[in-house]
Amino acid sequence: MSRPPTLLIVPDGMADWPQEEFNGKTPWEAAETPNLDSFCRQGRTVCLQNIPAESPADSGVANMALLGYDPREYYLGRGALEAFNLGIDLVEGEIAYRCNLIFVDEQGRLADYSAGNLAGDLGKQLFADLEEELGNDDFSFYPGLGYRGLLVTDALDLLDCARPHDQMGSPVEKLWPRGPGSQLLKQLMIKSRDILEEHPLNQQRRQAGLKPANMIWPWGGGCYQPLPAIQQRYNLNGSVVAGVDLINGLGRAVGMQKLTVPGATGGYDTDMLGKARAAIKALEPDSLVFLHLEAPDEAGHDGNAQLKLEMIEKFDRDIVGPVYRQWQREFFNLALGPDHYTPIQERTHVKEPVPFLIVDGEVNSLEFTEKAAKNAPFVSRGWEKLAAWYCEGGKFNL
Repeated sequence: MSRPPTLLIVPDGMADWPQEEFNGKTPWEAAETPNLDSFCRQGRTVCLQNIPAESPADSGVANMALLGYDPREYYLGRGALEAFNLGIDLVEGEIAYRCNLIFVDEQGRLADYSAGNLAGDLGKQLFADLEEELGNDDFSFYPGLGYRGLLVTDALDLLDCARPHDQMGSPVEKLWPRGPGSQLLKQLMIKSRDILEEHPLNQQRRQAGLKPANMIWPWGGGCYQPLPAIQQRYNLNGSVVAGVDLINGLGRAVGMQKLTVPGATGGYDTDMLGKARAAIKALEPDSLVFLHLEAPDEAGHDGNAQLKLEMIEKFDRDIVGPVYRQWQREFFNLALGPDHYTPIQERTHVKEPVPFLIVDGEVNSLEFTEKAAKNAPFVSRGWEKLAAWYCEGGKFNL
């Protein structure tokens, strides 16, 4: 007998802390979210532990857990997952590092992890020029989306590299990679600044009052290894709708079909309505559809509470609204919630249990916000509970 489809929606980093500008409310609580409110009345709010205590508050870790995979056992590293999505076949001995184009200010501080959310075409050009100048038998550069790219190497072991979004405002001199052979990577990073500092594209950005992308920052290294597919793990077909390489790579690594939405940019301008339509179209019996939205997390990293509120309201209107109307026409299971907190005050990920909404036919009459989740049923080891639900169907077991 076939099971109803399940839709997993993850507004990345949407959970936050109270903000003075919103009179002590979080951006989520201050936002107008009529569609989330309607869905909430049809389901159960829970407080979900989705990051193991010994794991970092990383989006790759957290989203892997939301797919029901224990990240302590299966997480490959961000670089390896992004390489998988970009079609880069890592061979034995190769490591893929996520490589940001960052802005280092005149005081030598890591001033912006994304060089002002660098546009996609500019990032591609800069990575192409870095490959021409610095690429060799040991190092290769690949562009991703915007400021995101990859550095693939067989000349290094896995190094301890600071996550740039955790270190904004810190002196670069205190953040260099650590571990055997790290000096080689440090030299590459310094050479990248020599090349990028006077690059014509960066000169144009300065003239326009924009932040230059004047240095690379490798981090999140990983080696690829096969993961168990959801077809075998849950006896479900799967699809992923996302704008960023990390999530598309994660979905593809567990056997999901990547659904391409032309306007899915991974940024504030992403086509949310197009993503919702693609996810709805993929809902079939015995299926798990994973819809991811990056924009709230970016606003958290940028420390922009008003923009985060606007992204949440747009998410409610252009994603949750069409999904709710489809649910009214034809029932499907829904799991909806952020992968982690990205508080405006911290401008980085924080490891706290997250508010999560389960729509499976049961109702608990709680609101769906950070504050309400503090008093909601606590779901420990959420990756195990979600895996059981995906596998068995029926009701989500708290």
